Amino acid sequence: MNISKLFRAGVATTAALFLLSTLALSASAEENKGNDSNNKQNSNSEQNSKSDQNKNSDREGMQNSGIRSHGHPVQDFAGVPATSGQSAQDAFVSNDDETSEREWQAWNKKNQNNSAPGQAKTVAVTKVSSPISLHGGIPYTGNVKIYPVWVGTWNSARQSSWSSVLSNLVTSLGGGAIPATGNIFSTNNDYFKLAGNRAVPNLTWFAQNTAVAATGSSVGGITQVSDANVSTAINAAITAGYVTSPATAIKAGIKPIYVYIGSNTTRLSSGFGSSYCGWHSYGSLTSSATKVPFIAIQDFNSTYLKSCTSSLIQTLSPNADPYVDAMASVLVHEIDEALTDPDVRSGWFDSRGAENADKCAWTFGTVATSPNGAKYNVTYGGKYYLIQRNWLANNALKEVISGVGNSCTINTAA
Repeated sequence: MNISKLFRAGVATTAALFLLSTLALSASAEENKGNDSNNKQNSNSEQNSKSDQNKNSDREGMQNSGIRSHGHPVQDFAGVPATSGQSAQDAFVSNDDETSEREWQAWNKKNQNNSAPGQAKTVAVTKVSSPISLHGGIPYTGNVKIYPVWVGTWNSARQSSWSSVLSNLVTSLGGGAIPATGNIFSTNNDYFKLAGNRAVPNLTWFAQNTAVAATGSSVGGITQVSDANVSTAINAAITAGYVTSPATAIKAGIKPIYVYIGSNTTRLSSGFGSSYCGWHSYGSLTSSATKVPFIAIQDFNSTYLKSCTSSLIQTLSPNADPYVDAMASVLVHEIDEALTDPDVRSGWFDSRGAENADKCAWTFGTVATSPNGAKYNVTYGGKYYLIQRNWLANNALKEVISGVGNSCTINTAA
């Protein structure tokens, strides 16, 4: 036996094994480095690193459905229905169709009375003439988390104020199951009970303040964001890891609702301030048929102050900012509807296509005066809010307001 050859072969083999081991350790270190970077970007436990087979879902976005709800109507809608009338009595409209939206809003406004003018009060069990009903589908139940998606150029102080007001509101409303009384979302209880005795959802808020760029054409320095580009912004936030992806949230037992919040350098171009003040829609996951609701609201300037802010708080509002106080009310309105009509075609709406909060838009019930002199009707987490009322699913008369839905209430369970 040639000892010298055997020794040289052994040395070569050892060197090769050492080199392969070093390369493997280096690759592992790089992979861990990448995972560490992702983990730092996502502080929530839902966003912890996943196994290789789950990595694709971590950034999976949504496909736009091509339809959305009719928007939260502007205040004192002054439009006149087209002479042909509104024949499509649906609860939804095609994306970016501002003309159809305005026609529906005008037609609905003209026909929204549910009681004789001047009627003062009535027996609580009496039913209204324009009731709401379930058109199949399933309300959005379970552990619902609201994911804010900040879009456009935000002043840091202004964004901080908005985040404080909106997150406090949602967090206060969602501390466990919606209580039977004393909570504005208690008005939704029967929408779940009458749809197969389903449990009411729990609501939480995902805290994050990183904005994504707005996409769209520019008019007068304002980015015109189409309905489709609302989805683009939400997907950009998901891809960047600012919010949890819907697939990852669902795997963790969470039902997500994303909220597009545009800055005052943007405008929802399909009718913000001219037809609506916010709307909701849904997207589908690319890997499954799962539908995920999302909402669109935004900051705005004085151009739309009268359109989207109650006259009660246009000059003095509970949180000293009429714009965020207006959007707090619109956000509750849209969450009400996203929970009870999540796919906008088969949930709760009336014979005209109006959803529950639509039937009570711009009504507030009994109001009080906050310490700063502003009007409000609910308090949560040490803050005061003026929130629009919601319609009761059993259509029982609670309060009669001349010319407005008469099953509207703010915090009384059916």
